[in-house]
Amino acid sequence: METCLKNALLKVTGMEFESENMRNMNVFGNHVRMNARDLVMVLATVEKELGLHVDDSLILSGSFNTFNNIIYGLKNAKKVA
Repeated sequence: METCLKNALLKVTGMEFESENMRNMNVFGNHVRMNARDLVMVLATVEKELGLHVDDSLILSGSFNTFNNIIYGLKNAKKVA
């Protein structure tokens, strides 16, 4: 799960999310500078590869903004039948 997300983020941002500092960094902030469309693309890739669906309410809550928060959301996602 983490490897899948790391690879998807690397493809979009060109950044490695290995350190704890990077994993807690806001992906919309000045350092990473992702836009919402990029995050949607990353999420769609990861959901497809892992056969998961993250609840929209979690995404819209505003907490879906760091590597660690995204992993939390993926761990609590529903398996797609």
